[in-house]
Amino acid sequence: MPLSSIILPTEYSEYVHEQEKVQKDRDEKMAFPEASIWLCPVNVGGHWILVLVRMDHKEVIVIDPLGHERTYQRRILRNWRNFLRAKDARQGSWKVKTLPHGLQPDASSCGVLILRFAESFLQVGDLQSVSTAPAQMFQDRMDIATKLLQCKDKVEDYCVSCNMLHYDTCKDIIEMIQCDFCPRWTHKECATHFVDLFKCKKCELQ
Repeated sequence: MPLSSIILPTEYSEYVHEQEKVQKDRDEKMAFPEASIWLCPVNVGGHWILVLVRMDHKEVIVIDPLGHERTYQRRILRNWRNFLRAKDARQGSWKVKTLPHGLQPDASSCGVLILRFAESFLQVGDLQSVSTAPAQMFQDRMDIATKLLQCKDKVEDYCVSCNMLHYDTCKDIIEMIQCDFCPRWTHKECATHFVDLFKCKKCELQ
């Protein structure tokens, strides 16, 4: 039987259509930034690395606090080229590299270090001034926590499905639905495929 002659059940077909619409909306929300330097934290199996993109130099700089940059360089460069292709952006000849830096002294400071590396790169253009001594790591962790507490937004204002505040920035009214199993909220448009009780994405994974 030709594939074109197969008719999906109505409910499943509508579900697939809704999922495709949600994915399309998410892609459209991710506008192509015009900044010359992109800071991209990447979590790989519970470990944070930092990817710096220098648009004007056509460079992708991979920073692994543990010093294993070669493990990720080829894959990240491939993903970056795929991203540019998906955005119909000019690709040109991109290269991947790393920068000298101190190494992570423990098993839990990768997140702190990539933030400090990013800050140092923006301020002075290199990473070697970032101390990785345990005492400095502790102080950096406290400083970051303090800043986060001072600048925090209301987490419940963000959709647990798409992690965005607005589903459609052209609309003045934001319609949200609260999960029946936790305090989280989801855009009405993101809350698909439920009848009586709504279970958010986080609760479904538990």
